[in-house]
Formats: sequence, structure tokens, C-alpha cells
Amino acid sequence: MQIGNPFRWLGAAAVLALFASNAAWAQVDTMASIKQKGKMVVGVKADYKPFGYTDPSGKIVGLEIDLANDVAKRLGVQIELVPVVAANRMEFLKQGRIDMMIATMAYRPDRAEVVAIPQPFYYAGAANVFAKKNSGLKNWTDLKGKPVCGVQGAYYNRRTGEEFGAQLVVFKGVTEAMAALEGGNCVGTVFDTTFFAGIMGDAKWADYAMMLPSIDPEPWGLGVRKEDTKFAQYISDLKIRVTSQEQTAATLSGGNQQKVVLAKWLARNADIIIFDEPTRGIDVGAKYEIYLLMNRLVAQGKAVIMISSELPEVLGMSDRIIVMHEGRIKGQITQVAQATQEDVLSLAYA
Repeated sequence: MQIGNPFRWLGAAAVLALFASNAAWAQVDTMASIKQKGKMVVGVKADYKPFGYTDPSGKIVGLEIDLANDVAKRLGVQIELVPVVAANRMEFLKQGRIDMMIATMAYRPDRAEVVAIPQPFYYAGAANVFAKKNSGLKNWTDLKGKPVCGVQGAYYNRRTGEEFGAQLVVFKGVTEAMAALEGGNCVGTVFDTTFFAGIMGDAKWADYAMMLPSIDPEPWGLGVRKEDTKFAQYISDLKIRVTSQEQTAATLSGGNQQKVVLAKWLARNADIIIFDEPTRGIDVGAKYEIYLLMNRLVAQGKAVIMISSELPEVLGMSDRIIVMHEGRIKGQITQVAQATQEDVLSLAYA
């Protein structure tokens, strides 16, 4: 099933870099606090692959974590990651327990009353229901009277229950909701299409799919404290765009040039697509957009082969890994969720 068009990153890494030099909060000098303590505390997801999730070693990794690390690097400070869920992420920010939040938060007017969500937004998700392929679900109205698992704080819960008549069974986090689905406690789980696209390659979900037309696309934004109006304005003012339709590809940034090349090949609508070192030499924001593109292609039923020497992205993006060294296949990893960088290297040098 095709996921709705995402909002462009618009140079998100460069936008976030402003945090390092220009932010000045009206009531709280967060920058001074970060410098004083020598670290930046960021609220992130730990259960939402590939944006933020816990790897087999217990470390939180993912695409949003890459963004957070980029900001900390520019600041010259260490980073502390605090796992958050939809139910507590804004409260943690308001209370000052975190300095910034990059945690798959969709923009909503009511949320913008509580925390600042600067533009441009960096992505957009939509709602769908993940259920067994033989569930018989075809339209949202088919949910009427049926138990549907949901995640506390998700914006689409109300519509799912009130408009479509589902009996919502709400859990604190997506991990618990998916466990309930697997245990047969609900006919499906209503959540964001991006999350479902990230797990569809896992063997245990082979009998499941996004069964309904995606609805309610919502842009995602990072969160800062509401009183930080200057920082929010800096973010809004910095926009990277093509100046005209006549602008040549040679004048674009490296990341945008890479996307032009990808667009030309994707226009052929091939069923098998090979990405050879697709993120080499481009910034974090452009990397993120290419990762999302690959996930969307897989969700559309395309086969994606990614050749990469970047082990974190290999482990974060792959359903199966084939290791080559000096032109020879040295082995393969099929249980990627449990694999580590050491596992890949041990095959390469075996």
C-alpha cells in the first residue's frame, strides 16, 4: 500500500544546527545550561524503528538519534538520550527534563499550544491499521464494534473510535500495542504508516499488512519549549529551496543532486532497485530522506538492494544482509534484528 507523500526535510540537519549558536530562550537560557553541564538531553523514541529503537546491545539508535547526535557534535557537548512515549514527551519538555524533543511528533494545533513546533517540518506520517491479511478489513467502517489496539496520545485514536466505531484498547506504547495484536487481543493496531513500513520485513509479521487506505497525513516536527520563541523563529526563517525551475542540478547541494539522480532512475518504475552507497558524502537530513524513500519503495512491493560500507545503516535498514569481502560472498545474516556490527565484521574477515 502506498504511503502518502512525506514533507521534505528541507535541510533539517542545517536547520537543527542553529540550535548550536543562535537559540536564546526568553525565560530559560537552555544554551547556557547545556554548555555548563557539557551535555544536551534529548527526548527520543526507543520503540519506533527506524526513527528511534533499541538495538540488541540495549543502545538507542535510529534516524532521529542521528539528528540529535549531529546537533550535539556541533555544540561540542555530549548527548544524553531519554526515552519518551507519546503520553509523556511534551510533559518532559515542559518540565525541563529534556532540552529538545525529536520523537516522531506530528504537528497538531493543540500541541502547538503546549510546546513550540518550529517549521519547516521534517516528515509526514499518516494513519492505517495493521492487521492479518485474512482479517477481511477493507474500509475504515469495517472496524465498527471491533477491538482495535492503539497507543495513548496518538492523534488518530479519536477518529478511529468516534467516527468509525472501533472499540479502542489503548496502551502506553507501541511495543505493548503490537504485543497485544500478536496475542490476538485486537483485530488490528491503528498507528502511523511509517512505523508499519519499518516492521513489515520482520518474519513474525509476514502474515500482516496495512489493510486500509491511509488517512489523516500529519507533518512531523521537533519540539522545543514554548517560551523559546527566538529559536523557533530561526528555524522557520531558514528554508532551503530551489530558486526556479530553470536552476541546474550542478548548482544544487550534494544531497539534492543525489535526489535528482534517484528521481531519474525511479521514473523507470523498476521492480528491483539497486542503491550503491546512496548516502556517501551527504548530510544527515538528506540521508534521512533517502532512507524513507527506500522504506516507501519496499512498502510498495519493490525489491531494494542497498550496497553500503556504513554498518549502522546496513543494520538499521536491512531485512537480510549479505557480506562480501574482496569480491567474494563471505556469509549472510537473516536475523538482522539481533545482529551487531561485530557480527558483520566477523563474517567479512572470517
